[in-house]
This record gives sequence, C-alpha cells and structure tokens, in this order.
Amino acid sequence: MKIVIAAFSLFLFLVTGVCHETYQKRQTPDQAEKQDTLSELLKDFNHVDVSVVPLDNQKKGTPYRIVVLGNSLSHHGRAEQIGWNYDHGMAASAPSRDYVHLLFGMIEKALPERRIQMLVYNIADFERNFDTFDFKQLASLKKFNPDLLVMQIGENVVIDEHKTLELFEKQYRKLISYFKTKNKLSVVCTTPFFFSEPMNDAITKVAEQTGARVADISSLTIEDPENFAKDERDYPGDRSVWKVDGIGMHPGDKGMENIARILFENIAL
Repeated sequence: MKIVIAAFSLFLFLVTGVCHETYQKRQTPDQAEKQDTLSELLKDFNHVDVSVVPLDNQKKGTPYRIVVLGNSLSHHGRAEQIGWNYDHGMAASAPSRDYVHLLFGMIEKALPERRIQMLVYNIADFERNFDTFDFKQLASLKKFNPDLLVMQIGENVVIDEHKTLELFEKQYRKLISYFKTKNKLSVVCTTPFFFSEPMNDAITKVAEQTGARVADISSLTIEDPENFAKDERDYPGDRSVWKVDGIGMHPGDKGMENIARILFENIAL
C-alpha cells in the first residue's frame, strides 16, 4: 500500500508543476519527459482578468467578514479557449457547488444572526511571481478588515534556483502578516489539492509560525480519486466541453464538498 501511495503522490507532485531542487537532480530522461507532459495540464489556467468576487447574505446583524485568497479552485473566470465557460471555482458543476459557496453557506448556518460577507480573490499571480509580487494590489482586501482569512494557494508554485522554497516561505509568511492588522484575525491555510510534500511542509511550517490552522486537502485525491472532477462517477456537469485535461484535475462537486467540509472543521467561530 505504501508503494502505491508513494507512486500516486509522485504523480500528483509532478502535476502541480512544483519541482523540488533535489528531485530535479535525480530525474531520469523518461521522468523529465513525463514531468514536461504533466506540467502542460495546468499551464493555461488563471490567465484571465482577475476581480474580487463578493458574496453577501445582506442580513442586518454584526458583519462577519471573510477574505479568500485562492486560485482556480476558488474562482476561475470564463476561458472559452480551454472549454471553461463558467465563472466560479473550477471544476464545480455550478457556482453553488464550489467550495467557496458551500463554505459561505456553512458559516451562515453556524452564525444565523450575523451578516456574512466574503471577498474571493484569485491570487495565482502571487503563486507564479511570489518573488516580485506587489502586496499593494491587495490593499482593498486588507481595508475590508476580515475576521477570517482563507489561504488556498500552492498548486501553481514553481520552485527553482531563483524562486527557492525558503523564499516562498518568507513571502507566504509576509502575505499572512499583511492581513494581520488585528489580533483576532483567524487564518486557515490549505495544503495543495495536488499533493506536493515540499509545499505541504512549507505551508505547515509557516502556519505554525503565524498561529494559523492547516486544512489538509492534499490527502483527498490519494484517498479517493473521485475528488477529481474527471473521476467523479456521478458528476452532473458536461465534461464533453472541456478542451484541456487540466480542468478534470480540479475538484468536482464531490471534491469541492470535501474541501469545504475540511475548511469548516478548521474554522473557530
């Protein structure tokens, strides 16, 4: 069993495009070719106009504010060139079924007297350019003064000789600190949906240093491949319109529901 899990974990590790330096040095030509092929799966994502997506239940109670910093799992705009003709978390079959909307509903149910407000922002630019990322572009989100910060990133991070794992940790820690303008801010960090041991370790390390909680979602696809949209047996969406395999590597309705559940279990309300 350990051998099977290790092999599957390596596959997912390659899919993310996260390359650990020591791993790169040990690759055979065949492994390198496989990595190049798999890295193509996700290269076309998160290259759309990025905007803040607001959710608000419009109640009159005391606001409970949430900021979600994520990537295509949290929100991906329409991209007809890859066959994604929707405007929500990829690859949920409908907006109401992505983890963001499900989590919003869970929190709303848990805090029935509160006004729940959520801002969702695709921060894939940070993942790809964490060494040069300008934090000023997050000023409006910081001004929102959230009670809860959800960090759903890591899947698009590439580690090389210039963008080291140590630098990622430093910038990831800086990203959390940027929002900590008040002591009561709760932070929950997800591990990558596409398993990567280096990224899991880095995110967990920073979470421990900053007092954040870790929501481990990377084990979902190892335990049950149906968390991938491509493998979900009863997926209600139309997979025939997808033009690239990478869409199916995202969580479907089942995966989204499990992500929302794990996140909610790690939120102190």
